[in-house]
Amino acid sequence: VCAAFVVGFGEFQMMNSRFESLVTGFWPIYPANTLVVTGTIACCVCYVGVFGAMKENRFMLIMFFLLLFTLMLVELAMGIVFLVYHTKIDSFIETDLMGSLET
Repeated sequence: VCAAFVVGFGEFQMMNSRFESLVTGFWPIYPANTLVVTGTIACCVCYVGVFGAMKENRFMLIMFFLLLFTLMLVELAMGIVFLVYHTKIDSFIETDLMGSLET
């Protein structure tokens, strides 16, 4: 249920937010797009888990475990990437924000 609220909040932000004008260089990091994508992924993973538990389907429960494990590995990899390249990411975002403020 929380993932559906995240998707709804992301859609609301897409309609009412002005952040898109600040981040012009790399569109996937818009906050609203990020909320919609992560909420949709969480909804799908939770659906597989709930449906597998209701039907007592071993394959779906194993699929749920593998999806959760994959999501954990992706989060861990992204954390490591952000830790290693934080100076480059900071400078990229700073130059992008400064460029959008100048125009």
